[in-house]
Amino acid sequence: MKRFLATAAFVALGLGVLAAQGMQMKPNEDPDKMQKGGTRFWEISVPNGTYNVLIVAGDAAAFDSIYRINVEGVLIVNGTPSSGNRWISGSGTVTVTDGRLTVNNASGSDNNKICFIEITPQ
Repeated sequence: MKRFLATAAFVALGLGVLAAQGMQMKPNEDPDKMQKGGTRFWEISVPNGTYNVLIVAGDAAAFDSIYRINVEGVLIVNGTPSSGNRWISGSGTVTVTDGRLTVNNASGSDNNKICFIEITPQ
């Protein structure tokens, strides 16, 4: 089984190239902000098929968000951080039909921040 991990520090993946749309995927420990300065999304080129996706959202320095993140139209992350729990994770199965796995803000989100994404083909 081949796994792909997309983080701020690792954006070159075995099956595709990250196409960040306004998000600055950068080599440091800061989360990638999906809404600051406008609505952002990103995509990665993958073969059509079914994928298990794990996303962790959060920020060690703040808990000023409502995390709601879609992957291919499926709500994967849904939660609000607190001073005692700054990271919210979610996972699910999605189907890619256009050669691009798309991650975007879900309705009701505020200040989404992605720490990492793990994409595993089924």
